[in-house]
Amino acid sequence: MLILRIKQAETSLTDGRLDEAYEIAQDDRIRQHRRGQQLVTQLAEALARRGREHLEQQRPAQALADCNKAEKLAGNKPEIAELCKALIEAGINNQQKQQGQNLRIAKARECIHKGWLSAGERMLQDDAGDDGAADMLLEIAAAQRVENEAVLRRGQEALDRGDLEVALEQVRQAGKLGHQNKGLADLAAHIKKLAVERIRQALEQGRIDQAKTLLSRVLPLTSQTFEIAELERLTGKIGRVCDYIRNGQPQQALHILTQLKNALPSAKWIDKAVGEMKQAVNALETLRSGPLGLAMSSSSNRQASVESIASHKPEATQTGNRNISGIPSTRNGGEFPIDTRLPGRFIIQIDGVGSFLVLRDPLVTVGPISSEQRPGIGLVTEPDLPVVSIERAEEDYFLRAARPVRVNDKQGNEKLLNNNDNIALSDRCRLKFQLPNAASTTARIVFSGAKHPRLDVRQAILLDREIIVGPGSSAHIRVDRGCDSVVLFLRNGQLHCRTKENVEVQGTSLPRDTGLPMEVPVKIGGISLVLTKI
Repeated sequence: MLILRIKQAETSLTDGRLDEAYEIAQDDRIRQHRRGQQLVTQLAEALARRGREHLEQQRPAQALADCNKAEKLAGNKPEIAELCKALIEAGINNQQKQQGQNLRIAKARECIHKGWLSAGERMLQDDAGDDGAADMLLEIAAAQRVENEAVLRRGQEALDRGDLEVALEQVRQAGKLGHQNKGLADLAAHIKKLAVERIRQALEQGRIDQAKTLLSRVLPLTSQTFEIAELERLTGKIGRVCDYIRNGQPQQALHILTQLKNALPSAKWIDKAVGEMKQAVNALETLRSGPLGLAMSSSSNRQASVESIASHKPEATQTGNRNISGIPSTRNGGEFPIDTRLPGRFIIQIDGVGSFLVLRDPLVTVGPISSEQRPGIGLVTEPDLPVVSIERAEEDYFLRAARPVRVNDKQGNEKLLNNNDNIALSDRCRLKFQLPNAASTTARIVFSGAKHPRLDVRQAILLDREIIVGPGSSAHIRVDRGCDSVVLFLRNGQLHCRTKENVEVQGTSLPRDTGLPMEVPVKIGGISLVLTKI
């Protein structure tokens, strides 16, 4: 019976039915027979050869099964060990290949989602047809290309018939993905150029409503360029003119209209508005210089006196060495004038901290002190360097220069300034523009590679509404000791102080509604400062 089983296994081996022979050879009695041992050796060699063939034909699972069977029959013979080694190497290679394929598909997916269709398709060329994810991404890229072409066609057709609004809508539909398509990017740039021209034309014709509507549709579709920022600034100025007119302030409205005239010289409606505003200013001045003006002045003075007396302590109204505000009015027995009127330029000196140049004008110039055009911030540097202007418009600051200067190592004549922009007039004359506090439009200029004529002045403050003095990086003037944050703010041409600390002038508490005096030491908690005219 045993010999019959051995003959059956031999026949199966001869016919190439190795799996059938392997099942028969599992009988331990066959292994103990001399003829059976020969059978087992031949079968293991045959399984090893077939395993090698499976591996060469990229069938690793079948190759591994034959390797395991051969090893179980004959142990770790050299040919079996070689097959095991080849299987391990093939597994590592397959794993690396799969990882590379997964990485390519992930990168291709990212490119396609960003709109870089051609780059994504090139990455998927080797995997097309073999990987379902690659095939799906290729279909997505093809669909996106078809959609881009349709948007481009509809947008161009809209431009051809002069329908700018529909063309803008097509660019909006393309969104950010369309920016990577050259045709769509060129179309968007052309549409933006036409829109800017249309908005400026509407402003010059006095169609403010059309200009604002078109600008609101253009803003989400384009990056912040100088042209767009300039149009925002102009529409904002027009809005401020309207506010001043509503509030009965023709002089302020006239000032902004004059600026608008310089920006829009072809706008005839501005000429008419300037003339009418001048008449309004003259009429108001005439009223103020007549009996009504005297009555208004008298009434205003009486009201101010009543409010001043009511807001101070009783002893503040007594005669002697104190005036109505409670501030000492004598020094060494003589009169000591208290001046709280704030000039356009002054210096804040803080003990133990330093001196800070403060400028109130919305437009300041910066350049060599020896320049023919005397700058607002004069620096000790080469006399042939350009003078640049920094203008505050609403909540933004714009830098302009007659000659190119470097901002963040990029040459240019105009720039919308951002926090921590580096401005270089030359390699040895560098400035840093900062907006320390996100809630304030007051800016700071740090002389990082330039010198002010006053060596104790290392920073300039471009004052809008307030100056924050205190600890932390969000303060315009950083003082890490002495007191909590102090806010110096403008009111009626004076610099007032808002703080939890006591404010003293020459040992006397300063009333809350009184401006800080010039040229007199002021103590705010642990801070001592002086406002100095220049």
